[in-house]
Amino acid sequence: MSTEFVVYPRRDGVPYPQIYSRFKVKSEDVEDEFFIQDLTVNYFDMAVDFIVENHARGAVFHRAAGTIGTEAGVDIIRKNYRAAFEQRVSLICIDAKTNEIAGLNALYLASKFDPPKPESDDPNFRKLNQTLKFIEESFNVYEHYGVDRVMFAAGLCVDKTYRGRGIATEILKARAHVLKAIGVEVTSSIFSTVGAQKAAKAAGYDENFSISYEDMDEKLPSLNFSHGYGNTCKVLSLKVK
Repeated sequence: MSTEFVVYPRRDGVPYPQIYSRFKVKSEDVEDEFFIQDLTVNYFDMAVDFIVENHARGAVFHRAAGTIGTEAGVDIIRKNYRAAFEQRVSLICIDAKTNEIAGLNALYLASKFDPPKPESDDPNFRKLNQTLKFIEESFNVYEHYGVDRVMFAAGLCVDKTYRGRGIATEILKARAHVLKAIGVEVTSSIFSTVGAQKAAKAAGYDENFSISYEDMDEKLPSLNFSHGYGNTCKVLSLKVK
């Protein structure tokens, strides 16, 4: 993921920021309310901490490449997330009662005309980029959907205390609103865990590509996906009209 991003404006008449959805979840006879909105600058610092702890530290690809194993690696990851947030297309889910962050989806726009990403000085991030390039070449989302721009994800996560309540699915559904707001038709992501894949399916995403982690190890011998054996990595996408 490159750290060079531009802010994507909303279409004429579309406000920013805005709340895209509100929903209630009943748990142990208590009904909690949540809302999903644009991730605004006042949340950026908290959001970086949140996604590093709830996503990056356990992410399959970061573990396979070793990018999360050093403080220098964590610093690079934090800078990349902050840069993605600057595009103003990411989503945050807030607990309406406590105002705490319940979930987050780091999103960014890319074009098929973008120049090649610069090679990282860090060998572990070169491994990570090798993995992403392999998947991009295995499934070309631009050609498949006949589009020039796509909204991708750099991480989807829900706080441990809020998991199992459908929050990830609601966040994934809300991506459609962002697409319409910025005039882009397609969002696509690599979903590396079973839970995230189920959430994407429940949100109406189409499965485009699938590969087992055993096969990933064979294709990319410099990485170690053994912690993912028995599961698959999938690309799922959503196109809006």
